[in-house]
Amino acid sequence: MPRRIPSSDSPIWWSNDDQDGDPFDIDISNDDGATWIPALTFSDIGYPIESWSAQDIDIAAAIAPEPVTAAMRFRFSVADPVGSASVDEAGVDAVKIFQVDCGQTFSPCDLNEDGALDLDDYAIFADCLAGPDVTDPPGGCAGEYFLRADLDPDGDVDLRDFNVCSANLAAGQ
Repeated sequence: MPRRIPSSDSPIWWSNDDQDGDPFDIDISNDDGATWIPALTFSDIGYPIESWSAQDIDIAAAIAPEPVTAAMRFRFSVADPVGSASVDEAGVDAVKIFQVDCGQTFSPCDLNEDGALDLDDYAIFADCLAGPDVTDPPGGCAGEYFLRADLDPDGDVDLRDFNVCSANLAAGQ
């Protein structure tokens, strides 16, 4: 299957009347909002006043080494420092979440993407097998392999993923 990169694309509006450095932050959470990772920050200094701009965020790169999960959330915030009298305006419109097809096609279980289904792939899968509802890679499993090993994709690597992988390994595909 083609390797895919989760991304976000949306128009962003940002305006500040006095160009005093107020931030407009976009944060991403992969644990339903329990923790937040900064993905993109706009400062009004040097940014065109009162304008829309298209913004694309490579979600996986923005939160690395944390994994992409089924519990992803975005948070948008604008801050005006205490004592500042500026007027800040921010908007987000038509948010799109999508996956970019990287072109190369691999078997779902070719976890090291070397073009061969073999015991190396099984060893990677075994290192990433963490159980149901475990959304963080266990020790010994790189985050990118954890994402690839989640074959059903429900945010964890468990026996359902093992069944998919073992069937593919047995069939040599």
